[in-house]
Amino acid sequence: MTGFVPNPGQPDVRTTGFVPSGPPAPGIGGAVGSFFGSSMSKQAIDRTKGEAQKLTDAANSGGFSISPEGADAYIAAFDRFDEAIASIQTSLMGAKQIPRLGDSPYAQAVSRHTQMTASGDEKSYETALLSLQEIVGQAREAFIKAKEKYAEMDADAEQTFKPLNSEA
Repeated sequence: MTGFVPNPGQPDVRTTGFVPSGPPAPGIGGAVGSFFGSSMSKQAIDRTKGEAQKLTDAANSGGFSISPEGADAYIAAFDRFDEAIASIQTSLMGAKQIPRLGDSPYAQAVSRHTQMTASGDEKSYETALLSLQEIVGQAREAFIKAKEKYAEMDADAEQTFKPLNSEA
């Protein structure tokens, strides 16, 4: 037998995965694997969450501000990223089912491992996607807050210099 054979009623996800560039991946594992590479370990996710939190803290404290135009470009990128994550999650739904690979003990073990890789533990693609979705949300909120801080600073500067402008 070659390739992935979906269970009855399970969608064929061999060519529906999202790949940021290049041709469609041969299956959900290829799509998600090429998307994350090998860098989405628990430690990498935790470090990235920490950096996103630093960005949020900086925006909340006023240590980070950005023009509305600049912020809007980043926010639009985060929105596209969320759309890509949603597409991958949809494709992952099929991979979460145990594939029918046969009745031998080896085939059963591979089937369980395949399902575990998709959505079975803290190292699964699903866990990584959910973490990435959280990180993107944090970053989006940081840029929204930084945009608000920019507007506040702009309004404060206008109030500060308005008396000077009226004297002229």
